[in-house]
Amino acid sequence: MADSKVTSNGNVTVWWVPAAGLADYRAPSADEINAGVDLTDAIAWDTFDLAAAESNDVEDRSLRDVGNATTRGFQQFAASFSMFRDLNPTDTTSPYVQAFETFRTPRQHGYLITRVLQAPSGEPSPAEPGQWISVFRFMSDAVGDDTEGEDSVKLTVEFLPQGQISVYTKVATEDPIVVSGEGNLDTGDVTALKAHLNGEDVTGWVTWTSSDYDVATVSPNGVVRGGVPGSATITASHLAAGEEGTITVEVGGQGN
Repeated sequence: MADSKVTSNGNVTVWWVPAAGLADYRAPSADEINAGVDLTDAIAWDTFDLAAAESNDVEDRSLRDVGNATTRGFQQFAASFSMFRDLNPTDTTSPYVQAFETFRTPRQHGYLITRVLQAPSGEPSPAEPGQWISVFRFMSDAVGDDTEGEDSVKLTVEFLPQGQISVYTKVATEDPIVVSGEGNLDTGDVTALKAHLNGEDVTGWVTWTSSDYDVATVSPNGVVRGGVPGSATITASHLAAGEEGTITVEVGGQGN
């Protein structure tokens, strides 16, 4: 079956959650997200800019450094957008007024959380456990009215990155991790295990461990290598999962 193209318009949700509102930005709960402010209705598409890029390379060496190694600099992500203003600024139930009141005063610390293609198109929908999201920590910076031409009056907000980002993680769920892959190896054999959550492959924020590294080692990406003959339990945990997942690996004699 061929892939189908789905436009982003109507399929994106954006929340703002104050900095103290998330216990762990890498896997927030649905309740934490839904307690924030849903900015989706208020944000104007033509000004919406929220993106991440690869980190800078820092080459900060002394004259005695003989290597050419570089270190990772700051994570690069940025955001800015304009939000529609309401004709009735006293209507506190209006999503436009709520968005305006959230950012009318600069230096607000918190998280912008985005969800793409995880809810009915064009319909308001709360965050739910197991959905894919991206989380960016920001501080709101300059704000000002945008009254250009014949466009609607809007409030423009710029954001400063604050060093925490979790791209394409999941909303915390009670569901367990499920591990799949080959469980029978010979010494020296290598196999790759996969972790699944809610029936979908997960890679980010997965931690792999072995109960016996002499029998079987496991890499941060789930690659297992057989060691001495025996049995070892490989465990995968994910910040958003309710339970760990395991698989038993049996290692036989020397491989060829």
